[in-house]
Amino acid sequence: MYSCPASRSTFSIYVHIPYCLRKCPYCDFNSRAEPYAEDKYVQSLAAEAAYYQMLPEWADRTCGSVYFGGGTPTLFSAAALSRILSVLSGLFSMSGDAELSIEANPATLTNELSRAKLHTLFSSGFNRISLGAQSFSQDKLAQLGRIHSAVDVSRSLSDIRAAGFANINLDLIFGTPLETLTVWEQDLDEALRLCPQHLSVYGLTIEPHTYFAKRLKQGLLLLPDEDTQAKMFLLAQERLSAAGCRQYEISNYAQPGFECRHNIGYWKRSDYLGLGAGAHSFCSRSAPGSLLGRRWANIASPTDYMASIAAGGKAVAFAEDIDKEKAILEFFFLGLRKTEGISFAEYETIFGEQMPEDRLQILNQAAKDGLVEKTPYGAALTPRGLLLSDSVFSSLV
Repeated sequence: MYSCPASRSTFSIYVHIPYCLRKCPYCDFNSRAEPYAEDKYVQSLAAEAAYYQMLPEWADRTCGSVYFGGGTPTLFSAAALSRILSVLSGLFSMSGDAELSIEANPATLTNELSRAKLHTLFSSGFNRISLGAQSFSQDKLAQLGRIHSAVDVSRSLSDIRAAGFANINLDLIFGTPLETLTVWEQDLDEALRLCPQHLSVYGLTIEPHTYFAKRLKQGLLLLPDEDTQAKMFLLAQERLSAAGCRQYEISNYAQPGFECRHNIGYWKRSDYLGLGAGAHSFCSRSAPGSLLGRRWANIASPTDYMASIAAGGKAVAFAEDIDKEKAILEFFFLGLRKTEGISFAEYETIFGEQMPEDRLQILNQAAKDGLVEKTPYGAALTPRGLLLSDSVFSSLV
């Protein structure tokens, strides 16, 4: 059943902590393996949050989710992470059932101190944790440049549950160098054996300016062919669905009731406030006149970010206004990522007009090709369409 978008009075907060123990060769996020000043960075996050809390577009609103991402947030002490969450709870009104998530690297949760950290995080209010497992194959983990072992994942998961967390995500990656379908099948089996409430399953993408991109250009990165990668995607659909995990977005599966509300907000174009070096924000209330939102991003360098915050409370590197055509493209691109698809009535509400005939024709052709199916509310990608989503998106663009 199609679910209506969240009320525009609610919003989400994203907190970026860019530091890592090591930069992974495939990663193009704003993450840095460098020394850091924890207290100074926390102070900057608090000052930035206080700056935005004073602006009318964020005032008198309820925050429905907070997500600490990175980098590796669990590099910071439990006291620092709890302090950030406490500051946000003091500045902004939090819904009673707010989803409060934090990403974690298994390599940072391997000792007695880590177990104490997990208990502190849970008692301070965090109620969801996303563990970057990526794989249970030691060879595959080495190919990905990960610094944890498969044993670290299962041990961390046991400690996370012992701390009280009952909403846990595991990240997995397929299509990695030299990976076979058998290795991927074993990853899925092991992940299901651990019974997480949520699984994020990503096909490896070679991003520009990463070490993997350099290796690929040199002919030194041996990736599975497209047919094998397609089989891996379909195998995940089959195995996870059979285990009771519903695919609710191209790369995300969840047991009923454990869908990630924070990410759903992104796909529904709900407002979100990004805090920290390189964090992105979107606010429909910031848009004057006929514009349908404004998006901005912070300075990526943590040092420059902290200096800018100290000078004026904000650290915006660039901003863009979202006009109608760009908003329409986002409506399709983000909306069709969800397996529930898009609602034609919602389109009319947002844009004040019926779905354009040219887009309807494209959707009808995609339906004839078996990539899109009509729903009582609008249209959604078929299981095959989810696999070939890029071709549907490009035709709509």
